[in-house]
Amino acid sequence: MSASLSEQRFNTEKPSIHVGVVGQDGHGKSTLTVALNNVMAETYGGHPLDLDQLARMTTDTTMDGITFGSATVEYHSGGCKFLHTDYRQSGDLTEALRAGAPMEVALVVVSVVDDSTEQTREQIERCQQAGVRGVVLFLNGCDRVDDEELLELKEMESRELLTQYGYPGDDCASIRGSALGALQGDREWQAKLIELAGEVELVARSRQ
Repeated sequence: MSASLSEQRFNTEKPSIHVGVVGQDGHGKSTLTVALNNVMAETYGGHPLDLDQLARMTTDTTMDGITFGSATVEYHSGGCKFLHTDYRQSGDLTEALRAGAPMEVALVVVSVVDDSTEQTREQIERCQQAGVRGVVLFLNGCDRVDDEELLELKEMESRELLTQYGYPGDDCASIRGSALGALQGDREWQAKLIELAGEVELVARSRQ
């Protein structure tokens, strides 16, 4: 007897991809984590979350004597399983990388309506030092910006930052979207998150 569609969608034998969310505190990383989980759950099967549930899932983990706060959510595509980790604060990501926590793809979140990126810079450098090979850029808050030139500038600056720390900034995948819009059910922005997950999967497969 053939497997049901839901079994095919949620097959635990799929290869896993460890994804870590990178970026400035307040740029929408946790919102993106929940929105991605929910969009992929709706599309491929799974369990929806809200931000309060994600906060309650966040716990302290100790590896090699180093403690960091994080929550890992699991969602699926047709071909793989994503183990997506959201860190409590910027310093928790730094400690996780120092402890050797797994991360195959850094999902770099940059808000197009905020200027501060110092933590983003530090985290990208840490990822490079820790040997994280894959990177995908997500420009968040695009539903709040009508100026195409501003979006182009934000993307260019983000690509230059990646290049500065040894990543292929000119060639890396970049998605413009709205995590909050997707979480609130806007189909345009939900489609962007499905596209984002596809890019993460492609980057991970290209480095296997």
